[in-house]
Amino acid sequence: MSSRLITALLAARQATAVAHVFGGFLTGISITDPGEGYTLTPEVLIESGGGSGAVAVAFLYRGSVGQVVIVSAGSGYTSAPRVEIEPPRTASPLSIELLPRLTIVGDLGFTNVIQWAASLGSDAHWQTLVKIVQDQKTIKYLDLESPPSGHRYYRRILLPGPVSPPFRVPPGFALISPGNFLMGSSLTEVQRFPDEVQHRVSLTASYLSRG
Repeated sequence: MSSRLITALLAARQATAVAHVFGGFLTGISITDPGEGYTLTPEVLIESGGGSGAVAVAFLYRGSVGQVVIVSAGSGYTSAPRVEIEPPRTASPLSIELLPRLTIVGDLGFTNVIQWAASLGSDAHWQTLVKIVQDQKTIKYLDLESPPSGHRYYRRILLPGPVSPPFRVPPGFALISPGNFLMGSSLTEVQRFPDEVQHRVSLTASYLSRG
């Protein structure tokens, strides 16, 4: 922890104030201690005193509470209610997470086994991260399991895909890879035909479809 941050934490002090009542209404709030170390506007709590409905907001000036303004005077107060100003709090720190993005380029129909290791060398322990079927020429994959610190090294092992290599998609055809997807058209689609009912399809193997 830096010395600047330690100083800021030690300097933080909760502000205090007292309320004034006249004729059953909240007429004013006096600051008895402006506090120190505020970076966000604190909430003001008003309670007891026999009444209800009073609302006030605080305004900061150079890290301290400079003023408390009454928004609603409330009613029914027989004595001065208790005023509590929220203690200093800091904004949530900005969190940035960097993730490795792998670009896999290869021929259609092959299966890529992506493995990772924490180090390189003869004693490297390679673990399988994911298996990806090459259903397009270039695939981009994010390693969401990568730790925020440290190093990861990657390698690719090619296995024969669901369509035996070498494989080329003939002109006028498209390669449909195994998986689950929704077939059909939604009810709001323009020029939808009655037989285009949406339904889920599960494919266990690749096949060619004429475009």
